[in-house]
Amino acid sequence: MSTIILRYRPALVLTHDALAEAEGHPDHRNLGQAVVAAVAAVQHQGHTVNEIWLFHAHGANHAVDVQATLERKIEAIACHRTQRSLGEAPPDAVREWARTTGARWNLEFAESFRRMTIDECIRIAANASS
Repeated sequence: MSTIILRYRPALVLTHDALAEAEGHPDHRNLGQAVVAAVAAVQHQGHTVNEIWLFHAHGANHAVDVQATLERKIEAIACHRTQRSLGEAPPDAVREWARTTGARWNLEFAESFRRMTIDECIRIAANASS
């Protein structure tokens, strides 16, 4: 992942919150840990990611209005065979989740994130490796 970050040099990286209690999928937790570690590692290799945003996060501190893109997200989820086959993300549930999240942020539909600075990211990565 460090190689990909160094190649594309993003200012912002989004990933799963590996520490969120609600995140029951081990692949999502592992990916979140790996991305945080990679973001921290590239600081010593010539690139600084300004922020990392964790979705489905514990301690969300930022929200994005998704009203204009919600139906497109639902269409994309429908293409994700494992989500569709398991019935984990039916369209009405996705809409209700976005509506409930939006209500917390005074928006009609929203997705929330935990925005982290690079210093927070480095601290978390260091704690995870010890």
